[in-house]
Amino acid sequence: MSIDPLITRIRAQVKSPAGGRPGPAEWRAEALRVDNLLADLAYAEAPDCQTEDVTIAVDGHPPVHLRLYRPLPARPARGGGRDRTAATAGPDGIGAGVGRGPDGIGGGVVRGPAGDRADVPGGIGAGLVREPAGDRADVPDGEPAPGAYVGFFGGAFRQGGLDFPSVDRAWRSRAVRAGIVVVGVDYALAPEHPYPAAVEQGYAAVAWVAEHAAELGVDPARLAVGGMSSGGNLAAAAALMARDRGGPALALQLLEVPALDLTGRHLRLSAGRGQGVPPILVKLGLRSVAKTYLGAGGAARAREPYASPLLAPDLAGAPPALILVAEHDLLRGDGEAYAARLRRAGVDATALVYLGHTHESAAFTKVLASARHWQGTVEAALARTPAAAPPRPAASTFIGLNPPHSSA
Repeated sequence: MSIDPLITRIRAQVKSPAGGRPGPAEWRAEALRVDNLLADLAYAEAPDCQTEDVTIAVDGHPPVHLRLYRPLPARPARGGGRDRTAATAGPDGIGAGVGRGPDGIGGGVVRGPAGDRADVPGGIGAGLVREPAGDRADVPDGEPAPGAYVGFFGGAFRQGGLDFPSVDRAWRSRAVRAGIVVVGVDYALAPEHPYPAAVEQGYAAVAWVAEHAAELGVDPARLAVGGMSSGGNLAAAAALMARDRGGPALALQLLEVPALDLTGRHLRLSAGRGQGVPPILVKLGLRSVAKTYLGAGGAARAREPYASPLLAPDLAGAPPALILVAEHDLLRGDGEAYAARLRRAGVDATALVYLGHTHESAAFTKVLASARHWQGTVEAALARTPAAAPPRPAASTFIGLNPPHSSA
């Protein structure tokens, strides 16, 4: 199924009811209503896994709730041994269809919904990841401890949560199919808790996982961060904060349709026009999000590195990055420009552009094969995240992209 008619149909079915100007409670209730409708229409079911809720203290800010997602214990296999039906297992036992590039990390092709292809040079997580063949990624006795992924949901910094179906299903799938521990961060929302509360909570979560790695049963050297949209902003900010504060070392930052410049200088305005949204409404929408999140002095604070990681004066020493962007997304320019700046700073960075996709369509795994491919790419990257290492010269390139620009 092509994406444009699908999104038109979904938007018609989840259209917001008429009413007065909503406040935060109404935003969130409406967002949850829409997400529940989308769960029936467009989100694939997720595999079962173990969950555990934890609350940790954050200096100077509200405590933050975390939810840990783990694969279920291994089932005994017939004839002895353990059942290890690895969701992403390919010829090398790591990623189904993941080809190796010149640097031995990635390679292959990325296909859009209509079968479009773009050649992918070597890069972290790059390559063709076929649909998972199973739901388990258990680690046998004697193998190294699994990695951990600290994940941040999207929602314009003011809505969303761990109980949203789109978030819960993504974290469950990644835990099981990548064979890792996913730590979902239920960060405080704006406007009640403006910047930098969510960033500080995010960094506290990353530090807590590293400090408690032994009891969590994870390898602290394989610690990754990531998120979608505004969650990608928080993940990138937490990664910079970890660099600036002397740790913990991160092996990967995995950013999906990230919002990395709250000044709006890198918005892809042509994407809005293609969806019938005038540029002025695009700019007003971003201004509303920034004002809500940044609070007083928002225009000035939008240029701070932890608010807009893309504007950080120096990105050297940041962890390697895999950045996934959508062709028809207003925020595409943010992800492209961030990958370019990371590489210029000597950081390995791969940017993948999913042809035909919009900001939200990567979640439509029930109806789009290319959305399943997107999620499989993420899961394979998390499954094979290497141990954190000191920065090294950049070795990856864009995948068929034009040079980043501020508008189109």
